[in-house]
Amino acid sequence: MPAAQANAAERTGLVQFLPPDAISPAPENARLYNAFSTANPDDRELVESIVANGILNPIRTTADNVLVDGHRRLAAAKISRQQTVPVIVENVKWVDLSPSERVRLLAAYNQQRDKTVDERLAERIASTDPADAYAAVQSYRATRSQIEVESNICTGERRKRAKITTEAFFLAVRKLVFAHRDEWPVSNRFIHYLLLNDPPLTHDAKPQSHYRNDLASSKKLSNLLTRMRATGDIPIDCICDDERPEQTWPVYREASSFIHRQQDKFLRGYWRDLMQSQPHHIEIIVEKRTRYALAQRIASNYTIPVTAGKGYASFAPRAHIFQRYQRSGKDRLVLVFLTDHDPDGEQIAASFTGYMMEDFDIPERSIFAVKAALTAEQVRTLDLPSALEAKASSPNYKRFATKYGTRAVELDAMPGDVLEKALRDTIESVIDVDAFNLEVEEERQECHELEARRRLALEAIGAAQ
Repeated sequence: MPAAQANAAERTGLVQFLPPDAISPAPENARLYNAFSTANPDDRELVESIVANGILNPIRTTADNVLVDGHRRLAAAKISRQQTVPVIVENVKWVDLSPSERVRLLAAYNQQRDKTVDERLAERIASTDPADAYAAVQSYRATRSQIEVESNICTGERRKRAKITTEAFFLAVRKLVFAHRDEWPVSNRFIHYLLLNDPPLTHDAKPQSHYRNDLASSKKLSNLLTRMRATGDIPIDCICDDERPEQTWPVYREASSFIHRQQDKFLRGYWRDLMQSQPHHIEIIVEKRTRYALAQRIASNYTIPVTAGKGYASFAPRAHIFQRYQRSGKDRLVLVFLTDHDPDGEQIAASFTGYMMEDFDIPERSIFAVKAALTAEQVRTLDLPSALEAKASSPNYKRFATKYGTRAVELDAMPGDVLEKALRDTIESVIDVDAFNLEVEEERQECHELEARRRLALEAIGAAQ
């Protein structure tokens, strides 16, 4: 360092030139402000500016060389390999300051800085008296602790689940569950039918205990899946139970989390109507709730509505379908069905279509029904497993048995990838694929513009990206 600069380093308030490594960033700065990263466009531009022009505004340090203003400039100087940086030394020592004084000093030097919501929040936290805040929390806890809860349930003797000892059965089930993770949550019945393709032993020491298509094997599977979720061998939520719905609420631990979540979602919930240029209005109806998630996932790629009905759908879902059809302004309504191959499943499509015509006065020429699965052809060519007999009590039994025989097959027996292909093929057989592809391309262009507008809006309000 030149002698003149060395002498200047002993004075404060004047611009000096020091090596970047001689300056220590304030540790508290990381608590208040986001880290410097060239992945951030603004930080990358700062590096490029310093390479071209050097540091135009001096950074500031305490007398013991702790940085209080210019952390981004110092970081950029190090990345761009600057030999020295301009520094103004303040007449205060970092070591003499209390923790709260250090935070206040950093915040004071960064008043003009563009800050994210998180950074502003960090400053507010730093300026709040921790003792007062904690006292308020303790007071609230004391009030809440006065609420007494009395149990009216006798739990009795503690129960223990049996350990998993059937290794072949366990490994086969776990392999199938994870092989179909794209379809989670799946049903017990879904795994049941998959096991029938290569039945494992349900008891390692009993060579004749192969998994079968019967109630006893189904109960063993249900018990094993429960124990595997309890032990963490498979995720709890990978198996569904649509007969026992749950309701939770979108709560947050604090407002800042809600704000951050809303910023993340801002202008990102756009769905273009990819069916708007199609000649027909299309709806998908799924008989089994257990295959609803798969149908929903495929339908989302086309923005086609999906309705799940437990057996025959009630009036309300049909009315909603009609309302969507009316709003579309299309001349023709196309209904795509996913049902069991049994007396009622075969009749659902015809019955549903008939009620649509009768209840909403839709001419026969304006409605078209097509079954994506399960068809008699699929049952035959795929050799789907089933030991079910068609219900003789069904009013549709005689018609079904005369045409197909008495063997019934559930929709759950169809492998997920096969069902997915069948649904996609059916959808693309009733739409104008070229028109659909043009809509997809338009959506890509729109999403590009929306992201640009989103970033501009968040920058305008100083929000975090």
